[in-house]
Amino acid sequence: MEVSGGSQVSVTAPDSRAMPKSPQVDVGDNVQVAVDEQHKLLIIQEVTNAVTDVEHLRGIAIQAKETLGGDHVNVVAEMGY
Repeated sequence: MEVSGGSQVSVTAPDSRAMPKSPQVDVGDNVQVAVDEQHKLLIIQEVTNAVTDVEHLRGIAIQAKETLGGDHVNVVAEMGY
């Protein structure tokens, strides 16, 4: 950790982080996606090692709107946001 300057180290997946999941902690990644409702196709995906989803919804929604080229998008998110 001294060499990398990181706060966590995973020997199986170096880029993953401890993700709090009540009542335990799992090591993994944080994945955000946007799906085209009409065609049921994945249009945006983002994988990070950020522990929380805070600040990710807005960016994904903006990318989805730009990709679809419409005037607006309907955004639905689970309570974790």
